[in-house]
Amino acid sequence: QDLSEQRNLEDSLRQSQKMEAVGQLAGGIAHDFNNLLTGILGNLALVSLEMEKNPKSFSGEENLEFAIKAGERAAELVKQLLGFSRRSQMNLKACDSNHVLTEVRDILLATVDRRIKINLDLEPQPWKIMADLGLLSQVIINMAVNAKDAMPQGGNLYLRSENHKLDEDDAQSHAEALPGDYIRLTIEDDGEGIPLDVQKRIFEPFFTTKGQGKGTGLGLATSFGIIKQLGGWIEMDSTPGEGTRFEIFLPRSAAAEAQPSEEIEKKALIKPLERAMDKRETILIVDDEDVVRRVAQTLLVKLGYHVIEARDGLEAIELYEAHGDEIDLVLLDLTMPNLSGRETFSRLRADYPDVPVLICSGYLVDVNEFAEECSSVPNGFVQKPYHFEDMSDAVRRTLDGKQRAA
Repeated sequence: QDLSEQRNLEDSLRQSQKMEAVGQLAGGIAHDFNNLLTGILGNLALVSLEMEKNPKSFSGEENLEFAIKAGERAAELVKQLLGFSRRSQMNLKACDSNHVLTEVRDILLATVDRRIKINLDLEPQPWKIMADLGLLSQVIINMAVNAKDAMPQGGNLYLRSENHKLDEDDAQSHAEALPGDYIRLTIEDDGEGIPLDVQKRIFEPFFTTKGQGKGTGLGLATSFGIIKQLGGWIEMDSTPGEGTRFEIFLPRSAAAEAQPSEEIEKKALIKPLERAMDKRETILIVDDEDVVRRVAQTLLVKLGYHVIEARDGLEAIELYEAHGDEIDLVLLDLTMPNLSGRETFSRLRADYPDVPVLICSGYLVDVNEFAEECSSVPNGFVQKPYHFEDMSDAVRRTLDGKQRAA
């Protein structure tokens, strides 16, 4: 018994170390890929805008649409890579897990085969947790979709929440667990089950048993990283021919108990060209990638802004020292040669505490950690690759906030 538990702990530790190592690689790939995607999506969208102005002289609408959709799918892949690499920005809020399971159930009811019965079994008074609702929903949906795929002829899918106390003896059987109160979320099916040789590899990145084009092999690896970042862990039990059960353990939060629960926010898109075209504020774009800088510059000019460009942090500081009175906003990339975005931000804020700065990066940034490291809080964050609506909205909100503060 003791030797078996020790082997399980050692296996869990090796798995954790492997995930960390590949995660660092994934983070680097994601950053470079995001810069390329920003150029692809941005230039295609610019062509779309020109096509709207001169529709008779353009005939490649279908090709453009396919290209944009392909770019968006690639962007989703990058988000999974970032989630797996644990470079995720966690928007932590007090969370009632029953809300999440109910949302997932409603989504599944609208999308899965009617031969699959979805059963919801909720804890009457669930303990609160601190979680990113969007990411937690992503984890549960991913597992539910895997369960659905394991029941091609139909079956039962169970979603459960349960308060769970973990004592010291129980905690010893889990490599990363501490005694305490947890919420246990269960996603269970009575489908085909997972073959024994596959069970050991299901959390490995890029491992998939699905056909080409049907899975990236990142879903469960990403889920592993997200739940670990939330202070929890995932357990799996599967019997071939009988079904599979995933259990997610998340720690109860005293801070969350004192806060009202948040539901998943629905984002409203704002058309970029409907934004104040009469504004002529000046924006300093700081990015070492020519293609990214060009896309941002063209977009902002089309939106009615005046634009100055800098290729790195040193040039940005020189430009701000010379033209600071004219610059209303700095749009700043983080990963640059000579002087990084963080160093540039710190130096700008040290000399000009009121300068509005909007961070634009291929990495998902934890704003709280960034603020602590740089001793100052940026005005906002835009994720590469961005849609025009996201960029225009973030810029306008930052500038409007500056005017109110003045």
